[in-house]
Amino acid sequence: MKKLLVVAAVIFSAAAAQAQVKFGIEGDFSSSSIATIGFGANAEFPMSDAISIQASFIYFLPKTEDQFGLPGKWQTFAINGDVHYTFAEKFYGIGGLSYVNTSYNYDGGSLGAFSPSAGGIGLNLGVGGNFGGLFAEAKYNTQLSGLLATVGYKFGGN
Repeated sequence: MKKLLVVAAVIFSAAAAQAQVKFGIEGDFSSSSIATIGFGANAEFPMSDAISIQASFIYFLPKTEDQFGLPGKWQTFAINGDVHYTFAEKFYGIGGLSYVNTSYNYDGGSLGAFSPSAGGIGLNLGVGGNFGGLFAEAKYNTQLSGLLATVGYKFGGN
């Protein structure tokens, strides 16, 4: 009987925790030279009243640019895992890791088509705020070597 009660308590705790999860959509702007405007999705998992973990995926619109005298497009995406620490009623600090992948696609000419790409792990550091379902963030991303400004809307949770 005790085992059954423990299993039931775990299931109800997991269900209650899942009800707290917020899912969101976002628009992003980067000051980086290779990525500018992006769109993404995120999920925020509260750990306590002051701490939450947010995972996000951002796809940046391709940026057309001549590189080494060759016309092509930069294509970039980022996957972020950030910890949010609420330090005031609506405001939080951000610290986390980011994986950014960038490729430069050249589609022809005398050299033929090629698409070199590189990816790496960097750090995020910034601040954000929640205003009802709306949120805004500004963080520095070391892989993009620039500021990332984000606005969006989160669904669900309390």
